Amino acid sequence: MIIIYIMGHTLTISEDTLPSVISHIQHPYKPSRIERHTSPRLANRQLKFYFSALREKMLEDLLKWQQATLHTSGKKEESWLPTFCVMLSLAMVLEEMQRTIQIQADAKTQKGERSAADAQQEALNACERMDDKFKLLIGLFQCKYRDRKWTRGSFGPQTPSLKDPVQIEFLRDMRNLLEEKGK
Repeated sequence: MIIIYIMGHTLTISEDTLPSVISHIQHPYKPSRIERHTSPRLANRQLKFYFSALREKMLEDLLKWQQATLHTSGKKEESWLPTFCVMLSLAMVLEEMQRTIQIQADAKTQKGERSAADAQQEALNACERMDDKFKLLIGLFQCKYRDRKWTRGSFGPQTPSLKDPVQIEFLRDMRNLLEEKGK
């Protein structure tokens, strides 16, 4: 989530260090007026490239772990919660990525690079592709953990009843948060 947050925001030079940074620029052009929230464009692009590569590696590792867990885990009761947490984390990351895609579409419209309709359609298509791939993961998760013997579990119908107090408290808090934010 931290990497996705960084990638979705422009990095700026803090105001207290800005004069020092500007004075150390080795370029003939020095700005006559220093704006608030000054952003080093090249550094931003380089950092975003690095974080993009890091995000891809982390997602790949997470998906490999998820695949191995779905294929080889022993008791469903023991692997349900960690697998559920991974699914929840992936959903949060994808949601933030989709928000960034929408912001980029708005920026393309504002810069005159695309018409509003074209930019929105491009963003919608990208988000739908992400949703379709995530639906596959949801289906795999449901296939693995659908069990009719679990009537009313710790997180709702057809979920396991967990015994560990920490797990129970985590799921209770998660359920409360879901109900609160769902309204």
